[in-house]
Amino acid sequence: MLDFNIQHVLILAILICILYLLLNNTICNTICNIEGFSVGGRKIKKLKELKKELHELRKKKRKHKKNKLKGQINELEEQINELEEQIKVLEYELQNKKETRDCLDPKRVDCGDGIQFCSGDQCCEDGSTCPIAKEYHMEGCLHEKNYECAVLPCITGKDIDCNDNGNASGNRPKCKCICNSGWKGENCKEKIIGPCDNNIMENASLLTKEKIESGVMNEHDVYIINKNTPSSINTSFTNRGTLFIDRSINIQKPFKNEGTLCIVRPHKDYRGYLRIENNFKNKGKIVMKEGDIYNTKEGTITNTNGATITNYGTNIFNHGLIKNNKGATINNLEYMNVDGTIINYGLINNDGGKANLHICGNYKGNGEIKNHSSMCSNTNLKELNRHVKGDPSKKCEPGQCK
Repeated sequence: MLDFNIQHVLILAILICILYLLLNNTICNTICNIEGFSVGGRKIKKLKELKKELHELRKKKRKHKKNKLKGQINELEEQINELEEQIKVLEYELQNKKETRDCLDPKRVDCGDGIQFCSGDQCCEDGSTCPIAKEYHMEGCLHEKNYECAVLPCITGKDIDCNDNGNASGNRPKCKCICNSGWKGENCKEKIIGPCDNNIMENASLLTKEKIESGVMNEHDVYIINKNTPSSINTSFTNRGTLFIDRSINIQKPFKNEGTLCIVRPHKDYRGYLRIENNFKNKGKIVMKEGDIYNTKEGTITNTNGATITNYGTNIFNHGLIKNNKGATINNLEYMNVDGTIINYGLINNDGGKANLHICGNYKGNGEIKNHSSMCSNTNLKELNRHVKGDPSKKCEPGQCK
């Protein structure tokens, strides 16, 4: 009878030990995976971080979409696509526990046995999906990949040729070029010809007295104001085409720019100079390529919704009134002096290493000023800086307001 009880006790003890080991192993695996002490755990932790980052990017995208910031939205979409791809790969690895390898040459990838090679969306001879294929189990293949290609960033010149006019973006093998300003195309080979390009100016017709008196330039017209044309426009005039200014011109009557106005400097001895003595309404683009705008006390510049004034390398002098309406933009990359009044309900960008914005007169409106350069004002700084993003405005020194 005693032997029988001892047997039962021994069996019970063995069962308790087995149960303890099983429970301990389960708890350890769970904790390790959650806290990141094992390989799977590290991947789960990485996956959580990526999903959190993806959530924040989507929030930014919604915000930029609301504010209609297309450039920022495109950039965010690229980041979101890359994150989604990384998350997809991680989720697959966690589910299938496949090993990852570096696929240095996307055109010749080892199928897994060191003998067979594949490229892109193909099936290997053993029936497996090519490790670099878009899908983990391609239609037509007998089974899934033997391993997964690691996500490696694209390298300019090695994975894709951007012709020294851009940089590689994305992860292998989905590489593409992000072109520098002034270039476009799949490999950044095509030069972008802007509306104020010298090639266009060379073929421009002279803006004669007869053309000025007609009162209008049509959409496809290209004209130039130079030393061989009248020095003033003394009749109401509308530009719907492209007008180059490379000399001093006085605007004495109402003027509408519904196309592109290019103020240029073709010669080192003189440059374009737009003097405004009446109402000037901009509904298109004004591009200042080393040419000046001088708004007199009698002048009023109205920059309407969707219109832009971009100062690339000269001066904007305002002694009269500038109205920058909602949806309008003034880009100052050089020097802008406001002795008169500016009413801003749109956006003023004061950016670039040489940009200077001096508000020596009156500033009104609740539009935004993005300042990443030098800015000063004699107006109420506390009120003004409520609308300034970036570096706040400082008080103008005596020499800055002349």
